[in-house]
Amino acid sequence: MAAFVMLSAVLLGLLLPFSMADNNNILHGDQTLDPGKSLTAGEFTFIMQLDCDLVLYDMDKNVIWSSNTSGKGNDCYAHFQENANLVINGYDAKGKEGVIWASDTSQRGNGNYILVVQGDGYVTIRGEAIWIKPDTPHPTNMKIRKKIAMVTKT
Repeated sequence: MAAFVMLSAVLLGLLLPFSMADNNNILHGDQTLDPGKSLTAGEFTFIMQLDCDLVLYDMDKNVIWSSNTSGKGNDCYAHFQENANLVINGYDAKGKEGVIWASDTSQRGNGNYILVVQGDGYVTIRGEAIWIKPDTPHPTNMKIRKKIAMVTKT
């Protein structure tokens, strides 16, 4: 019994950093990240900036990843769709709304997908889709600066 309790504690410790214990780091399907709002985990902040750029920063304000959409629209917001696609919507000079950027992670149908900002500097989409952007080595073999990664298969 003691071995089971110890194993359970170890597994819980391994899984807890990726759990939904802290909702300040999670977007559920059909939720938005409004201009100026952010998700945080550990030393990382994933923010929908007022200039229409979606950016992941470390605690020293270094840019880890950016959608490179600064100035491409007005009143932009990030929308995590129920089909696992993350999009940035914004308005053009004539007030017409449109998609400015997309993660291209959409899946057939609507699933129980979540977007999670992790304390290790990765942004993941969990469910059935797999997306790592930009192309990087496997995280355990990484020797370069971490970029945004959307990885699933929970």
